[in-house]
Amino acid sequence: MAPRSLSLSNSCCFRRTPLIAAVLLVLLMLASPLLPQGGGAVWAEDQATSVDPRTAVLEEKVAGYITGSYDVDVQVSRDNSYYITETIKVYFLIDSHGIYRDIPVAGKAYYRDDDGNVVELDARMKVEDISVEGGSVEESSEGNDLSLRIGDPDETVRGAKTYVVKYRARLLDDRIDDYDLIYFNVLPTNWRTLIRSASVRITIPNSDADGRTLIPTHYLNRAEFIAGAYGATDTQLFDVGVRNEGGVVDILARSKAALARGEGATFLLRVPEGYFTNEMSYDWLYEIMRVLFVAAPLACLLLWLLFGRDRKLVNPVEFYPPDGLPSGEIGYLVDGKVQPRDMLSMILWWASQGYLTIEETGKGYFTLHKVKSLPPGVKSYQSILFGSLFAVADHVFLGTPDVALGNGLTWAKSALIKDYKEDVRYRLYTRASIIASGVCGALAFAPFVLFFVCITIAGGPMTSSANAGADIAGIARDATSGLMPLLLLAVILSRIFSRVRVSGKAIKAKTIIFALPGVIVLLAAALGAVSSDIPNALAATGSTVLCIFFAWAARQRTEYYDDILNRIFGFKEFIRVAEVYRMEKLFDDDPQYYFKTLPYAWVFGLSDIWAQKFEGIVASPPDWYDGYYGNNIFTWRLMLDSMGRLHMASLASFRAPAPESGGSGGWSGGFSGGGGFSGGGFGGGGGGRW
Repeated sequence: MAPRSLSLSNSCCFRRTPLIAAVLLVLLMLASPLLPQGGGAVWAEDQATSVDPRTAVLEEKVAGYITGSYDVDVQVSRDNSYYITETIKVYFLIDSHGIYRDIPVAGKAYYRDDDGNVVELDARMKVEDISVEGGSVEESSEGNDLSLRIGDPDETVRGAKTYVVKYRARLLDDRIDDYDLIYFNVLPTNWRTLIRSASVRITIPNSDADGRTLIPTHYLNRAEFIAGAYGATDTQLFDVGVRNEGGVVDILARSKAALARGEGATFLLRVPEGYFTNEMSYDWLYEIMRVLFVAAPLACLLLWLLFGRDRKLVNPVEFYPPDGLPSGEIGYLVDGKVQPRDMLSMILWWASQGYLTIEETGKGYFTLHKVKSLPPGVKSYQSILFGSLFAVADHVFLGTPDVALGNGLTWAKSALIKDYKEDVRYRLYTRASIIASGVCGALAFAPFVLFFVCITIAGGPMTSSANAGADIAGIARDATSGLMPLLLLAVILSRIFSRVRVSGKAIKAKTIIFALPGVIVLLAAALGAVSSDIPNALAATGSTVLCIFFAWAARQRTEYYDDILNRIFGFKEFIRVAEVYRMEKLFDDDPQYYFKTLPYAWVFGLSDIWAQKFEGIVASPPDWYDGYYGNNIFTWRLMLDSMGRLHMASLASFRAPAPESGGSGGWSGGFSGGGGFSGGGFGGGGGGRW
């Protein structure tokens, strides 16, 4: 009878099945508006965990996701590499593309040594062999972090999702002499929400090829698994088990409770020195750098000895400018540079030669009157400058706001330099020494450039090979920040060195006083960009400065330049120290002697001294100069004041956007027994949803 009763019961159930199904279908249809809608989102398959989104706390709701679990497997290799697998199970409460993971690849690590002293380590590693399960990945460099953006920017997900992130972290030698250090942030301290559960497994080889134990027990007894916020030293937040057998140390840790936002975990184990072998190292690059610090200046010294030593100048007394050279050329030859004063002195020189007259129509307002054209065969710079003055008419007004003479001054300057470069008879430096100087100039930046390469590659962020371009960009960016102050410093030093080389005189104290603050500031700026390695930075700077010096010293004067400089400095010295009786004799021989030599005294910066020597000798102005003296009283000082106003008026009239000039000249005028703490090691980082 029992079986029959069972049969009847089953038959009844079968007859009611359609009715039950219909009721369930209606209920499902009524509930469908209440189900979460993605707005085009793709619902991920529940492959992660049984997290109930209704249990989300406020922090998780704000973050937009729940981290159900964060499990990490670390395989330590004896080449100081860590093969890491992170299994991250999340539940997205809102539309999300995926997660991101920021992994530090450069920075500082801290721990306490046996004496209780805090030790700072360069935390540098190279992340490579990256793979991700659960979504596509895009790598980028963000400061000192390697950023992994996982997911599709064109697609969103909700619900449960599992991501498996695998990568290899290669560390450099820790440079600790007494032991090697396994010190790694196995769980990130900057995860954007709480982690409900976490586990970490660390596998460490403990035998060599011959089966000998590598890590003694007393080392293992000091291992630490530290958890909490950055700097914490709590070792009680995880249950930790250790198994040491079969030549392998296995460490398994499971969180006792959820980790709050900002809490992570760090593993620290000291192992005997020499445990790590064949570590990634850039010591060879530093050795090359240090050799270059010495080799570059020595090479420059050799080039100077072979090609750059100048003959000593004699400076015989000269009463007249050598070879009748115009004042503008004398100004260029005296220091190898073209200054505005040099070029504008040509107005006075042309006037003294009878090519124009000068009229000061008001204080600071001048009219130049053309008397005759320049003779054929003058150098091109004279034709350009003279032509720009009288391009429109045979007179030109200087100092008036509506007069602009354009680029004539700049073009004339470039032409003067070009004239001397192209005419082999008047070259200032030997061709061999110019080449040697160029080589020294190139070598000058080699020490600092290689130094920046070292600190950027060996001491800075090292991302995966996929981001090699970002590494190169980082090198270029860091190098620029340090080389720009150094480049400005090179300009200052080159000007000082060039004056010493040309004049053969020692650097004046006032030059050092004025230049020293700028040198200090620029050196501080350059060194500030490389503060991580000041000793090598100072060595690089010293090497570079020496090379800059030799780059300027290596240019050897030609025989022509030696001869003309001897005579120029002899003439300059005569203007500076000539005695009155000599002035009177020269004035008797040529009443225009003072006015003919005045343009040269002007470019030498000795016009005041020169005029004083003729006080009482010259009583009237030259016939080519009609000055604004007031009450028609002429004195040499009033004329010098007029000359100063003429210079300013001329300079103001030659106004126009200056083009790039050619030639070499230029205008001048948490701690515990083991010593570690949470987040204090290598790796770690952070992440969240996006």
